[in-house]
Amino acid sequence: MITKLALIAEMEDCRSLTDLMEWVAAKVGTIFEQVGDEAELQRIKDKYLQKGEKAFANLEKELSDEVFGVTYRRQNKLAWEPPFVSVIDSREEKAPRTYFTKWHELAHLLTLTEQRRLVFRRTHAEYGEQDPEEKLMDIIAGRFGFYGPVFHRFIKAEISFDEIERLRRELCPDASVQASLISFTKYWPTPCVHIRAELGFNKTQKRQLQQNHFGFIDAPEAVLRAAAVSVNEAGRDARFRLFENMRVPESSMVQKIFSERLSYGEAIEDLAQWTEGESVRVKVKARFRDEGVEGLITPV
Repeated sequence: MITKLALIAEMEDCRSLTDLMEWVAAKVGTIFEQVGDEAELQRIKDKYLQKGEKAFANLEKELSDEVFGVTYRRQNKLAWEPPFVSVIDSREEKAPRTYFTKWHELAHLLTLTEQRRLVFRRTHAEYGEQDPEEKLMDIIAGRFGFYGPVFHRFIKAEISFDEIERLRRELCPDASVQASLISFTKYWPTPCVHIRAELGFNKTQKRQLQQNHFGFIDAPEAVLRAAAVSVNEAGRDARFRLFENMRVPESSMVQKIFSERLSYGEAIEDLAQWTEGESVRVKVKARFRDEGVEGLITPV
């Protein structure tokens, strides 16, 4: 296994997150081959078959609908060539996952023992949620893909949708907009909560909907709720938090954005309106997107 402390000590010198990814790839001994279309897949396959890498003969079958990447240990490499090749499938709907798929492959190579490195070969598919190894690799990929000590140096303003998008374009343009929003917020150096608000039901109402109803019982009415909540580390340290599925206050800018389908709005609010707890002034920045509202909430 590669020494993590030695890696981390050098990571902070990288000038972008893409540079960091390429640097880690070199350290673990792999190169990326990216499949954008069928012609590119055939070119990659022919390239490595000509080099005597027989495993590439089944590349089309390896990259099935649910597979995002595959890493091979090369059997006929030249002395100066890296020992691994990571093929990343970026065709059609897989394209937004390209950046994360690359980091997922790197996460496996980072955690390999020396013995396993001799026989390594794996595919990155959509495993079930209970697969502990894949869940761990996702955590590593997310952490290093948006590594705080690298991107913190490039922050120019307080957290906002525009600032996050600027960082994405500058530091990791291959990362998806949504993954960048969630991950940059998660590793932002100051307290922040990212929420996704959608119409939904509480637990009791969900149970009612799952059961048979008598005709004279009215079905519950969906209200705007925090369908997803992500509190960053700085926010947890400051005990600044919201909770999934909590109802969005009628007085919140998030409700206004949703009701009026506004593209963007921001306001100073009291967190007590959300939690019925201690009064805390917060800034809410929100935008309407995909039939819901995304919000960034920070302490004033």
